[in-house]
Amino acid sequence: MENQNSSYSVQIGKTTFIVCVKQSETAKKPIEKMFKDMCRHEVT
Repeated sequence: MENQNSSYSVQIGKTTFIVCVKQSETAKKPIEKMFKDMCRHEVT
């Protein structure tokens, strides 16, 4: 998996979360998919 840094801004209610993440060299999922899955899980 390619090593990359990403930052995301997600608004939940009146709060905006800004998250910076770094892709692990041994990651099995793309970082975008993992983060979106985490946010979806926390909101529901």
